Formats: sequence, C-alpha cells, structure tokens
Amino acid sequence: MKNIRILLTLSALFLLAACGGGGGGGGGTGTTTTVSGVASAGIIKGGTVKVFKPYSSLSGIDKKQIGADSQTSLTDGSYSVSLGSYTGPVVVEITGGSYIDEADVAAGPKTIPAGAPLRAVISNATGAVTVPVTPLTELAVKQAREQDRTLGAAAIDKANAQVSDLFKVDIINTKPLDASSATAVSAGTQAEQNYTLALAALSQLTKSSALSLDATLGALAGNINANGGMAAASASAVSGALTTFLADTTNNKTGIAALPATLQNIGSTSLKLFIALTGTGVRGVESTLVLPAGVSAAADTTGATLAGVLLPAGNATLTSISGKFTPALASTPGSLHLILLNDKAVIGAGDFAVASFNVAPGAAVPVATDFTLKSNSTTLFDINGASVTGSLALHL
Repeated sequence: MKNIRILLTLSALFLLAACGGGGGGGGGTGTTTTVSGVASAGIIKGGTVKVFKPYSSLSGIDKKQIGADSQTSLTDGSYSVSLGSYTGPVVVEITGGSYIDEADVAAGPKTIPAGAPLRAVISNATGAVTVPVTPLTELAVKQAREQDRTLGAAAIDKANAQVSDLFKVDIINTKPLDASSATAVSAGTQAEQNYTLALAALSQLTKSSALSLDATLGALAGNINANGGMAAASASAVSGALTTFLADTTNNKTGIAALPATLQNIGSTSLKLFIALTGTGVRGVESTLVLPAGVSAAADTTGATLAGVLLPAGNATLTSISGKFTPALASTPGSLHLILLNDKAVIGAGDFAVASFNVAPGAAVPVATDFTLKSNSTTLFDINGASVTGSLALHL
C-alpha cells in the first residue's frame, strides 16, 4: 500500500511538470517575432513574401518556412510577416509581384522570377525587426553563401557588413525609397536617397549588360573576395552605371542629378586607423600621415576631409579636428595633414583620434605598418602653443 501511494505521488508530480513546467522551443516567453520592411528593385507591388530558416541546398529542398505567406503592398511595396515565437536567423524571400525598373522605365512592369527570388538574411530576428529586401540584400545572401553554405550567423553578419561597406549604405537598417517619385525621394534622408541610387546603379548595370538581374548579381558576387574587396573592373562598372543613370533624363525620376559625395567611392572598402599618443600636457597635435598605395580619404575639391573622416577616439573630447588630403601622384604617395586641438583639457595618453580611409578596388588591404608619419612633421604642443615631448603611434 505504501508503495502504491509513492507511485501515485510521483505520477502526479510528473503530470504537473508536463503541464506547467518550463516549456521549450521559445514558446514560453510570450514574445512574438515580426519581420517587416520594403521590397524594392523598383518598388515591388503584390509580391509573394515567404520567410525561412537558413537552408544550405541550392535547390531549396531543405527549406523550412516560418509563418504564413504574405504579400507586399500594392501601393508602397511594404510587407509584414508574423513568425510567432520563433527567434533566430531568417531568410526573407520575395517572388512575383510587379515593379518598374529604375533604368528601364519604357520596358513596363517586370516581375521577380520564382526561380530567382530576391532575398535578405539576418542572423537574429527577435521582436519587431525591419528587413528591406533588395538587389543589394540579395548580393549579400550570395556573398554569405560563398563563405558558408549553411548561412551561419557569422557569415550572415560579415556579408551584410561587406556589401554595406562596398555600396556605402547600411543595406539592412536603411529604407529604400520609391525611385519613380522625385517627391518620395526628396522626402527621404540622405542615407535613404543613397540606398535608392545604389539600387538604380544595379538596375542600370543590368540593363547595360543585357543580363538578368540575378545573373548580374551573381557576376558581382563572384568579384567580391572573402575580405570584402571588389575587383577594380566591377567597381568601375558599378560607378559608371550610377553616373549613366544620374545623367539619364528619361529614366531618372529621382530628381537627383549630381553624384552624392558619399557614393563617390562606391566599390571601395573602408579602413579605420587609430592614432595614439604618449606624452603629458598635450593640448594639440599636428602631423602628416603618409598613406600606402590605393588608400585615400574622402575629401571635397579643396582637399578638406568630409564629415566623419576624422573623429575622436577613446576618452578624447577634442575641440577641433581637421585634415587635408593630398591624393597620390605618380612619384608621391597620398597624405593626410592632421591638426587636432583641445583647449579645454589635456589630451590623455592612448587612442585619441580615428581616421577612416577608402581602399581602392583591387588594391591589397594594408596593415598598420604600411602607414607612416612623415619625417619631422609631428608637433605636440601645450595650452600656450609651446612644444612638448611625446610621440604618436598608429594601429588598426
């Protein structure tokens, strides 16, 4: 009898654990994941939207869909898909629908083929996430699959970052605009306008090459290496396509005719160089950086660096940072003349500034020792302008 009571008690405990215990598979959190965004190769209206877990086969035989099918808006190409309690990496796919090709308006509406969907991939969808689906996100998917067929999180993040760097726009966190409407484009941010123009460049490149969009993107992906560098010929083709589109008064409906400064180095890769200080009582620094071959700084026509090229680093709160870039000549390397001031406090030891550079397409990505300080160009001075002892060091 005693044994029977023990068995009954244990059975009741197991039942309680099964009904009210911890739960698995992310279903007990009460959090719903929703993926939404805009589909654009030209705004895609009425396209079919499906979301999948990452898959490794080229045929897609191992696809596992999350959530139900959805459709892009018939007015603005937006979409939204509820994934329930799922969290983790996702592949968003768009097929069908109708869009007007930015560089080929006269061709009329085009569609996204079922066998060549536009995709976007992110490494961790949780809560409400925004994911645009564009030819640039498709390029990143192709790049990620070259690095990791299974689309692991590291490959996803790396590829999205590499394509964003090459095209000078955050392809995941920026919304593309309706390139067929100058009003819509003018209402967007500079980053959104840049995204829209970058997509137009791919549209123009596809038209000029007489290839399909998918084939154009495949060829581009084949010319981007594992370090994110693009072949010089491909970068030149993209830049040329953008210039052609901007000058096309028939097809260019964006209202933008001039090339934005931030897209002038499209196809190049970015590099950050940190400048560190040793010394006490330093309030200002003047020096000249000598740059390796193929490296340049974004600057205006006078050589003055553009906003964001030079920024404080570490704990520095510099009052003023300026720099003048001198391009390389046949026998002279490029250089960046730096002037950094802080009239409120001394500049502490360690990293105090960071400079952003562009590495030309096809050029080898340099290491820190490829950058040098021009001989006798460095001066450190105190609040009175008097020279003080110290030195500068460079690292990536």
